[in-house]
Amino acid sequence: MNEQTHTLVGGQILYGVHLPNRCYGEYCCIHKPSDHHMSEWTQNWRPDRRMMERICPHGIGHPDPDDQTTDRTHGCDGCCTVPEVNPYRDYYLASEECLRLCETVGVSKEEWDANQERYAAAIAACKELENR
Repeated sequence: MNEQTHTLVGGQILYGVHLPNRCYGEYCCIHKPSDHHMSEWTQNWRPDRRMMERICPHGIGHPDPDDQTTDRTHGCDGCCTVPEVNPYRDYYLASEECLRLCETVGVSKEEWDANQERYAAAIAACKELENR
């Protein structure tokens, strides 16, 4: 038999999974995951898109970095961005006071994610609020 059953991080059970010796590439989101920042998040197989995603703490599905799909389109809240690349993400997502400040000045989450450099003053204000 060339298939097996596999339980994903989070408990979803997949049937008809390829055997470990049939993995394609260096990493496999099922058998040989890399050490990426989303590795502890719940996995979710998307049969409609034939891809694996990881569910962030905010409930958003992000393409698993080890999935072989080339279509990475998804509804994104910024969590799939490697933290070293997006160092201010946690200030925006973690602080309710910061979120209120951003809403007060009229900055949407999408606009924030797309224009972080332009909002250096808001970032500094968030840092100041969190240090109080």
